[in-house]
Amino acid sequence: MRIYKYELKKLFLSRLTLGVLILALLTDIFMILFGYGGIISWLSYKDDHLLERDSVHAIAGAASDETVENIDKQMEEFSLRPENMLTDEQVEQAAQKALDEFIDNYKQGFYPDMTEEEYSERADISFFIDRYNDPYERMTAAARESYEWQSMIEQRNAVVTALSERKAVINTFNEKISDTDGAVKARLEKLYADFLAHEYVTDYDKGWEYFLSTAHDTLAPLLGMVIIIGISSLFAIERIRHTDSLILSSRYGKSRAVIAKVLAGFTYTAVMWLLFELVNAVMIFSVYGSYGANSAYGMLSLPYYMTNLQMTFCHLGISLLAALYLCGIVMFISTLSKSRIAAFVIGAVLLIQPFIMLLGEVEPIRVVSVLMPGGMLTGSAGSGGFANLYDIFGFIMTDDLAIILIAAAIFLITSTLSFVVFRRWQVKN
Repeated sequence: MRIYKYELKKLFLSRLTLGVLILALLTDIFMILFGYGGIISWLSYKDDHLLERDSVHAIAGAASDETVENIDKQMEEFSLRPENMLTDEQVEQAAQKALDEFIDNYKQGFYPDMTEEEYSERADISFFIDRYNDPYERMTAAARESYEWQSMIEQRNAVVTALSERKAVINTFNEKISDTDGAVKARLEKLYADFLAHEYVTDYDKGWEYFLSTAHDTLAPLLGMVIIIGISSLFAIERIRHTDSLILSSRYGKSRAVIAKVLAGFTYTAVMWLLFELVNAVMIFSVYGSYGANSAYGMLSLPYYMTNLQMTFCHLGISLLAALYLCGIVMFISTLSKSRIAAFVIGAVLLIQPFIMLLGEVEPIRVVSVLMPGGMLTGSAGSGGFANLYDIFGFIMTDDLAIILIAAAIFLITSTLSFVVFRRWQVKN
């Protein structure tokens, strides 16, 4: 235990590690605040976002065509209220203004393809007055800008979007089922039936959306660099200081000392991962709120019905595995090198998965890229899109699950090799 604490102290109190950690955390906070769709942007339009949040949360529940119809009925009733409608005199004034603008634009050449007949038809004020036969067109500006009207628009948009997402998943299921056969098709049909059995719940979930996407895209390279900086010196530093022989010639040098280093590396990685996740979660959910935890996760990445909360646990699990996966590889390279530079460079290369994906859809490159921890640190496994299913010795597996299992295997193998190789290198030398 004392050796383990000593190794932890070396990792956490390293000046280089602390400096990189502070810089990475400040960068992460800055990006969460000022990045695309960040907190500052949200606060700049706080009233609009609060209107959307409160409106959508007020109708949280299963999205359905009936919900849309009810909202449409409420909107129609609102538009037909006398106090929300333009008077005949106001309609005539608005129509005259629209006519004058049309004629002026025509004379300036804004309608070069318009025929004389079309111009004559539109140059009549009755053409513009007819528009106001539509109740929605006849609404006053005050009615359109009212909280009640804007609230109904937000509600309708949210439900329609949810129904579109559900329809897209159903279409993808049907395409996949028609393209497969045998055990894979049977498994897809079972997943499809399970998906249809769930109500597609909608709610305001901007906080979960930001946490699962943009925040993790920002976190991945920063957390990765903090892990690499710390772990790259875990074993290599002993060779640099010529203390490796001293450690392994001690009583517990070839057993507990090496195990303590490996466990300290895991602990350091897990603590750094938890620190970044907590910082992001506290910042995001304290502003956006945690609304929508039980609403449907709307990204078409997996052939399952999942809530935002369930998907968050999946993202966190994959992200933590990726952090340990990266730790294991860098740790192993550290045991083979007499310098931390090699482990640092190889670790940095493992973080460039998004850039490798830009090389195209060449299959070998795609396969290698999705197995790199850089992409998995974002909390996702695979290349995106609706997951494929494979029959592997009778076990039906998604490509996402296959990648997760391979990453876990590499983590276990490299961690074990870190212990074995460091000891054998000492015996050899």
